[in-house]
Amino acid sequence: RGLSHAEARLLARNVICNDGAITQEDLPELNRTKFQLLDLEGVLSFEYDTARFAEVGGLAALKRWLGERQSAFLAGTPGDQPKGMMLVGVQGAGKSLAAKAVAGLWGLPLLRLDFACLYNKYFGETERNLREALRLAEQMAPCVLWMDEVEKGISG
Repeated sequence: RGLSHAEARLLARNVICNDGAITQEDLPELNRTKFQLLDLEGVLSFEYDTARFAEVGGLAALKRWLGERQSAFLAGTPGDQPKGMMLVGVQGAGKSLAAKAVAGLWGLPLLRLDFACLYNKYFGETERNLREALRLAEQMAPCVLWMDEVEKGISG
């Protein structure tokens, strides 16, 4: 999704040139290159480092829930898949680390949308920035979209 046929061929060719095949180990590099080809910049950033759930303290119910629903999020047609989940809690509760761990657990690219960077002084630009970031995240799907600092985006 999101790349032209020529860009996809170039991407595949570059990965194959490295070791003669496309393997599971090539997926992080493919996602990084796809991110660069889509020219994602500004409020949406590609996070190269994910985490493991062993690093997340507590959140046993979330870990269990994710394990039970992994197939629903990753399989089926796009219209049938859940659109996401929202973690809410106090600072230091592990929400950001959990987002990184979901990306690592499911082997998906992690995109970070920083609401603090959305704002623009010109009328309508903040909304345009949000629409563009969400459009680009949709082009990267399936992915984990980590919406950080949401409270800064909705504060008056």
